[in-house]
Formats: sequence, C-alpha cells, structure tokens
Amino acid sequence: MAADLELQYDVHGARGQANVRRVSPPVPVDAWQRAGVLDAWVREQDRWFGRVRMPDGRIAWIDQGELRAAPGRQATIGDEAS
Repeated sequence: MAADLELQYDVHGARGQANVRRVSPPVPVDAWQRAGVLDAWVREQDRWFGRVRMPDGRIAWIDQGELRAAPGRQATIGDEAS
C-alpha cells in the first residue's frame, strides 16, 4: 500500500499524471543483478525510476539507467518510460 502512495505523492504533494506511468502487464527486469517485476515508472527531477517488486515482495525504486529487460524479453525498458 505504501508503494502505491509513492506513485501518487512526492514530498511536495500530488504527482502530476505526466510523471507516473503504470506498466501493464508488469515486465520482468534485471538491474545489476536479477531484480524483479517492473509495474510502474515515476519521474523525479528529469529522471525516471522504475517501481520493481522483488521476488521476496519488497519494493525497490531503481533508476532507469540501471534497468534492462530480463533475458527473453523483447521490450526495451527506456521505450516504456518515454
């Protein structure tokens, strides 16, 4: 539930709709190690951060430059955030 609130609000209040992109269906991704499933993007100061649900259920916010599609996926992560 807290991760959903982070999609809606930042430290200044409600996020603009242009700064949040949900990924449906969620996409398996890797970072510098196996990450999890990307289900949303949030824009913070001209950078996109992916909300990634880890296999153990934890939520991590990972910079766009550190994410890539997991092996076997055709989608390009950067294209989804554009």
